[in-house]
Amino acid sequence: MDCDVWIVEKQTVQMLSVIDHLQNILKIGLNSVFFTDANNGYIAGEKGTILKTSDAGETWTLQTTGTPLALNAVCFFNSTNGYAAGYGAILKTVNGGLSW
Repeated sequence: MDCDVWIVEKQTVQMLSVIDHLQNILKIGLNSVFFTDANNGYIAGEKGTILKTSDAGETWTLQTTGTPLALNAVCFFNSTNGYAAGYGAILKTVNGGLSW
């Protein structure tokens, strides 16, 4: 599975703006973005942060991960099964991020 995300240029600019805004609000670094489809996406970051959207990035919900470690990557194989990883942490979800 290739976890690279290719987004149309206009959407990339919009997403980078959203990430900058979220980083300013949360006061943490956000490191990885992955969308499973046009509406559902995840952002992984410092302090075990995972954010989830189900409305194409209009709103984001903080997920409970149980780790204080930085997460540098997030990747999904389908709409329910995914991983987030960082130095010293590998998290798995089998329910679309409801639990990690």
